[in-house]
Amino acid sequence: MSPSPRFCCQCGSTELVHRHPPGDSHRRLLCNTCGHVLYDNPRVIAGCLVEHQGRYLLCRRAIEPRRGYWTLPAGFMENGESAEQAALRETWEESGVRARILAPYSIFNAAAVNQV
Repeated sequence: MSPSPRFCCQCGSTELVHRHPPGDSHRRLLCNTCGHVLYDNPRVIAGCLVEHQGRYLLCRRAIEPRRGYWTLPAGFMENGESAEQAALRETWEESGVRARILAPYSIFNAAAVNQV
């Protein structure tokens, strides 16, 4: 879970409270001064399952978390990108491989760490 902001991004107030906004089903972080809702949404990860001649590409993590573990080339989606663009960019950044997408593979939910 990400740390809560300490001030409102709309007005700069430090008067933030957790409560249900009118008409909402979830408790949210609200600014007591201007009423702005500070949403904390999941982060989207995109990557590719790269297959070439019956072999699959894996990358060994060089940083924490899970340094030294093997993983698919993937990373956080950037604003303004499609899922496909993010997957191809991350595959290039992580492995130096220029992939092409033949078909979407799957969607995984990692609710415990707020990622999709």
